[in-house]
Amino acid sequence: MVFLTLGQPHIAIFDSGSGGLSILQCLLDSIGFCHFSYYADDALLPYGHLGDEQVLMRVVDELSSHFEHNSPDLLVVACNTASTIVLPGLRSKLSIPVVGVVPAIKPAAMASRTKSICLLATPATIRRPYIDRLISDFARDCRVTRVAASDLVQLSEDYLQGEALNQSIIDYHIDNIFALDADTDCIVLGCTHFPLLRASLEESVSERGKSRVSLIDSGEAIATRVVNLLKVQGKTVYCSEPGIMGKVNLYHTKSKANDRIWLKKCHQALGSRWRGHRDVTVRHLSLQGGC
Repeated sequence: MVFLTLGQPHIAIFDSGSGGLSILQCLLDSIGFCHFSYYADDALLPYGHLGDEQVLMRVVDELSSHFEHNSPDLLVVACNTASTIVLPGLRSKLSIPVVGVVPAIKPAAMASRTKSICLLATPATIRRPYIDRLISDFARDCRVTRVAASDLVQLSEDYLQGEALNQSIIDYHIDNIFALDADTDCIVLGCTHFPLLRASLEESVSERGKSRVSLIDSGEAIATRVVNLLKVQGKTVYCSEPGIMGKVNLYHTKSKANDRIWLKKCHQALGSRWRGHRDVTVRHLSLQGGC
């Protein structure tokens, strides 16, 4: 089902890099007629290497005014690390709804037949106290292993730029997952970058005789949440024309020289959802503190 609107809703998405494009994929599949503004703070990628206060100041103090610049209807913080730090500050500062992402531990626990699940995420996400709370609240009856895979973030960034994918890095982490718990039947992709590598991750899992293992991420749940918020705002109506892609404006903070790189990343990530450069514009966003 695809939702369109009489006033074409405008959704802002924020991530430190390309990971939020996996959320954009799901949003385009659900409400592809919407207008999207994507903000990538690639000057400070990855946020997992920063302190909490630095992330808070960067997003709430320096970037938040840009999020509202084009009057979006809501903002999706498509970064697990940022979501655990900046949501209260953004919600108090912005006049629009702010949606964060959390690892899909709850649906994985519900789907698991063996009650053995793995959280594949960055070290910064894995060590967060909120992960302990998610497990306690929703996966208390499961064995939950945690595998840190910070190198998959850069791997996905490089892959979207057209570099050859180093499958051995993916195989290493998949082997680690099943070495820790051979009964694992659900792998939670706890970083928005990781769904961009889904095909290669699934291939690695299948080659190990684990074809019944499910890879679960938060993308569809975020898309459902966004649709519901738009409906509450009276924005959406049903449309029978699937596959329509609205305009995407992408803003990045590292260097204007990266404009072409970001166009290539969009083309690679959006695949069949791409209709040509006329629908995607890329601009450098100049900020203090790292650009």
